[in-house]
Amino acid sequence: MKYRHAFSVLFLISICFVSMSARTDAIGSVRVQQPSGTVQVYQDVSYKLIHQALRVMSKDGEATLIIDHANCAYQGYVEHCVPYGVKLAREASTRPLEVKSGNIYVNPTNEVHQLPNSSTQIPARGIIGTIVTKTGVSISLNGTIDHFEPVPL
Repeated sequence: MKYRHAFSVLFLISICFVSMSARTDAIGSVRVQQPSGTVQVYQDVSYKLIHQALRVMSKDGEATLIIDHANCAYQGYVEHCVPYGVKLAREASTRPLEVKSGNIYVNPTNEVHQLPNSSTQIPARGIIGTIVTKTGVSISLNGTIDHFEPVPL
């Protein structure tokens, strides 16, 4: 599978057309499991694609997960990305999270699609995935991209 830099030009173009009719309210959640087993679930998060970075913002706006580097390739209509640059922005400071592994799937179309080799379906403009940090924290993403800002030319 040939990979290219995060959120390819084709993806950006397709999201641009899709986002024209996208909802503006947050539709998504993030589940964070610590190595100790404790779990926190954040509801009503927003998923925004801004200048080739995916930003996952908490409902209160206090914390943002930023995925700004990933290797991506299309598998049918669904884009599969392996993130390697992830940051957590909180209280006016940003710190990198060291990624051990991860898979993120994005459906930039207006139709539901099935993930390749899986029974899992991903909704229109949907995003699902998991990132595991080197410290053992597992971050699961599930939602709909509700905002798009292309890279300025």
